[in-house]
Amino acid sequence: GEANIIKLPNVSASIPQLKECIRELQSQGYALPDYPEEPKDDKEKDIKARYSKVLGSAVNPVLREGNSDRRAAVPVKEYAFRYPHSMGKWDAESKTHVSCMSD
Repeated sequence: GEANIIKLPNVSASIPQLKECIRELQSQGYALPDYPEEPKDDKEKDIKARYSKVLGSAVNPVLREGNSDRRAAVPVKEYAFRYPHSMGKWDAESKTHVSCMSD
């Protein structure tokens, strides 16, 4: 089997993405309240607080908890050991050049 492994960055939805998602779900019949950017009462403050849980980590530091572990999962490591990736044969005619900064 083949596998595509995608590791997303430590950022979730922005407010425009969240509003678009809410509109899309509302258009499909889901009874979701609009995102109140400037809550006017306790009900709207509660709605904003609930939605804020899915906003990006720059806005909501709670999202960083548990999401900073960048190690590969055990099944991913096991798959890599079982099916090692061949680097292929190096072509002597390769035009690759490596440059480094010197002191």
